[in-house]
Amino acid sequence: MTTLMKFLGAYEKYIDKYIALMKKAKDGDYSAMADAATLMSDAQDYGEKLQKMSGSLTPTQLAKFQKLQQKLLKAAQ
Repeated sequence: MTTLMKFLGAYEKYIDKYIALMKKAKDGDYSAMADAATLMSDAQDYGEKLQKMSGSLTPTQLAKFQKLQQKLLKAAQ
């Protein structure tokens, strides 16, 4: 598995954590906010890495990334 695909797999796990955290917060579990700081830091790291990698994504990797972005946007709505 390529480094980019491993990265996309890790990014997907991050998105899943983010979605779970948002559901907890929506359900009134304010302890979830303590985890939010870590996720925000992770988001910045992922953003920086994605900027560096964006020009080297294959069509398959780009499709995977776009699918993940859609998943994240859907959860944010």
